[in-house]
Amino acid sequence: MKTKKAIKRLKKAQSFVSKLVEQYGGAEPSIRELLDAARGNLSSAQKLIQGNETVRSTPKAGDRTARSPRAKRGFSDAAREKLSVAAKKRWIAAKRRGAKSLAG
Repeated sequence: MKTKKAIKRLKKAQSFVSKLVEQYGGAEPSIRELLDAARGNLSSAQKLIQGNETVRSTPKAGDRTARSPRAKRGFSDAAREKLSVAAKKRWIAAKRRGAKSLAG
């Protein structure tokens, strides 16, 4: 879940619990303590998420490409040499067959 969405849902839950605390103003102390604890937990979770918002474990895709551009990929010198030798062999075989191009 995205951070902003989580914070928004926590705020809704916190307001709901606050309304419950107001409704149970004269109720048993154990119920009131539980509701107060729930409200405190929601606010601490909200602070925790807001604190983690700035420190993300994985950067976004756009951030990754901006920070570390990918190295150019290509063949090594040895692989390029092998390809060259193989192509020359194909050309020689095609000439022997009398082909005007490698496609035929």
